[in-house]
Amino acid sequence: MSVTEPGRFSRDWPPLPTSPEVIEFLTIRLPPGARTAYLERNAGVWTPFLERQDGFVGKETWLPADDPDSVVFVIRWRSRASWKQITPEMCAAVDALMGESAPRSVDCVEYSSLCFDPTG
Repeated sequence: MSVTEPGRFSRDWPPLPTSPEVIEFLTIRLPPGARTAYLERNAGVWTPFLERQDGFVGKETWLPADDPDSVVFVIRWRSRASWKQITPEMCAAVDALMGESAPRSVDCVEYSSLCFDPTG
């Protein structure tokens, strides 16, 4: 990255390289009052499944303070290819194990990280 004058950057920035790591950002919406039971079941079903997958890095669970019927999972993968090795059929089989704890809806957003060198 080059600086043309103090506080201004040139317009010919090179493209920022991306990391192969991918973040799967899941927002789970549950029936009213079902969050505690869902989290317990998820910890016993989905988490062990994910931990057995090649390329799985980690999983964080976030509880929105303003929505007691939602859960947000931030799931890290070594690469998009690792994540996408999980087929829809595999997901359906794991979802079936969730039984009565199945969510009302799931929103998934994919993020990739940037490799940014502030000294460059």
